[in-house]
Parts: sequence; structure tokens; C-alpha cells
Amino acid sequence: MAPVRSRLTLKNKIDIIKCYDAKKQSVRELATQFKVGKTQIGTILKTRVDLLRKWCDENVNGETKKNFIEDETGLFFRALPNKTMCLKGENCSGGKISKERITVMLCVNMEGNFETPLVIGKALKPRCFKNIIVNDLGVTWKANRKAWMTQELMKEWLSNFDRKMQGRKVILFLDNATSHPHLNLQNVKLAFFPPNVTSTCQPLDLGIIKNFKTHYRINLLKHVISSIDNENIKKPNVTVLEAVM
Repeated sequence: MAPVRSRLTLKNKIDIIKCYDAKKQSVRELATQFKVGKTQIGTILKTRVDLLRKWCDENVNGETKKNFIEDETGLFFRALPNKTMCLKGENCSGGKISKERITVMLCVNMEGNFETPLVIGKALKPRCFKNIIVNDLGVTWKANRKAWMTQELMKEWLSNFDRKMQGRKVILFLDNATSHPHLNLQNVKLAFFPPNVTSTCQPLDLGIIKNFKTHYRINLLKHVISSIDNENIKKPNVTVLEAVM
């Protein structure tokens, strides 16, 4: 008589369900194969729906926390909409769109949890940052002459991200840009998209970044309108500090 194993793990139970679905084995055959009693097999098959749901919660949903996606985007933080609404016969004139730009790097997992954004400006300590503790801004602030992502900045961010993931094994998906170095990290595996596919395979490019910019533009307009109404300023100025906050 085969020895009976009294306790099965959740994975063992899922394996039994898979064998039953694939091979249509009898309860007796499954009991012999997995060295458990027929009563246990019967109970597992009766509660298969609950077991499969629990398996998905612990594994499929768990995997969403391990898969991260990263991308950068340029943000014209002073640019107002180039269209407006006015009454017929009303005089309406516009102006040039501001080209003042910062770079914003977003990183999010499949569950929708964002890492602290990395924002790159042209000055490490702009005048508007006077008496401001940069670490309290809610973003990671970096700077270079062109406000672009560079390999040095990316290496620093990846090293910090790897330390933060201590004790976990995660995958970070990113495009094959020249500013993205190929590193061997301890806790994070870098997975690069092939060239020319980010517009169809990069989730951040499929609506997340656009949604982020839409919300930013809405808040920018609220700030400008509030400044005009409260301070009677015809052309309010938006600082980098106001943009990141």
C-alpha cells in the first residue's frame, strides 16, 4: 500500500486539478499518483473553483507586483492649450506656446503602484527652490544642461531601485534607448523592448503618460485662472517648483 501524505500544499492541489482536467483520471488513479487518500482527492475536486481563485490571488496578482515598466517623457510645464472657446464676434488672440521643458521619468508596476517620479531640470538648485528641502518635494530632482535623461542618471536611479527591491525578484521593462544602460543587478532583471515596438507594446505610451499630462494640464489651467482672479495678473508665471508640486 502506498504511503498516504496527509497534507498537501496549494500547488499540489492545483497540480491534481490540472491532471484531472487534462487526462480525466479517476479519483483512484489520482490518489495513487499523488500518494493521498481518495477522500482528499474528492474534496479537492469539489472545491476546485475556490482553490483556483486562491491560486490566482496568490500568484497571478502577486506577479503584477513584480513586473515594472519605465519610460521618460518631455513635459512643457508652462505650455497652455492652443485652443479656446469664445462668443461670436468676441476678439480672441493667442500667443506663442512656451518651450520650457523638463523630463519626467515614470515607473509603475502592473498593479498601478507608481514609484517616486524622477524629474530632470536644467538647474540643480533653481531660484524658486530657495529655502526648499528638495527631498520633501515628492519627486527625485536631478539636473543637467539640457534636462535630458543620461546614462549616468539612469545608472544612479537603477542602483537605488535595485536596493529598494532588496529581497524581491522583479522585472523592469524599458525601451532600448541609448540612455538606458545594460546592467546586471542583484534584485532587478532588465528586459528591453525590441526597436520600433514601444508604440504598440509599451503600456506607458498607450495612454498612461497621456493621462498624466492631461491631469497636469488641468491643474495648470486651474492655477493660472486662480492667479488671474486672485492676484489680478494678466500673465502669471509658472515656476519649476509649482510644476513639480
